[in-house]
Amino acid sequence: MDAWIAAGGDPQKLAFYRSFMEVTPLSDTSGRALVFHHGTIGDFTGGPALLAEAESRLRALGCREAVGPLDGNTFFAYRCVVGGGTPLPLEPTARPEPWRRAGYREDARFVSVFAPNSERVCRDRGLPDGWTLRNFDPARFDEELAAMYRVTLSAFAAAWRYAPIPYTAFHAQYAAFRGRVDPRWVWVVDDPHGVTQGYFFTLVAGSVVIAKTIALHASAHGRGISWSMIAAMHRQARDAGLDGAIHHLMHEDAVSNAFAGEGGRVVRRYALYRKRL
Repeated sequence: MDAWIAAGGDPQKLAFYRSFMEVTPLSDTSGRALVFHHGTIGDFTGGPALLAEAESRLRALGCREAVGPLDGNTFFAYRCVVGGGTPLPLEPTARPEPWRRAGYREDARFVSVFAPNSERVCRDRGLPDGWTLRNFDPARFDEELAAMYRVTLSAFAAAWRYAPIPYTAFHAQYAAFRGRVDPRWVWVVDDPHGVTQGYFFTLVAGSVVIAKTIALHASAHGRGISWSMIAAMHRQARDAGLDGAIHHLMHEDAVSNAFAGEGGRVVRRYALYRKRL
């Protein structure tokens, strides 16, 4: 592991991953990698020989395919940047060339889409009777995170390549944002019983809002609640004099036509790769 650290590996991140996943660090003179025993390769900065060694490790573990770059779980770093202009906050930095040269094929595509604060997008759609839309309460940080975790497990249960992580890992990931995120740009939806059923995590970057994560409990689907959160964010962006929002890192198959005709456009493209072993 010393060589992996010398190659730029983060021992705290490795210890975090090892608290709930099986992972082996690799390194050589070209760089480093993390081999997650269930079939993914992440934190990759090396050359073809190191990637081949990572694949060999997975093959020995009985894996039939390798997926990368993916730090074990889609809650963490994954995807390569494959097109677009200016880099965005909270996006991956990996490049696709090492994976393509090694015979990997695209497993999925993702996009970040800019949407202006158009009248239709900003329109207040309202909430069901008794439901409330509010901002995240930093004074109740841990309680809010626990509610968001419950929503997350339901919201993404059927999502592409989703696998749950323990609450301790979820909390540790978001605890890094304590005191750094403006709660005015994080929305929470509560049902008539005061139970949180959805959230929308965004942040301001320059003249736009980065719309990072929107989640809604499965039991709350079909009521227009997600669009109510999106509309509230765009109205606030408009009132703050911002240009609009970048809806960030969306699976290409999940991109709605809602922004078509409203000046919406793709500004960055990403991909994840896989290879049969």
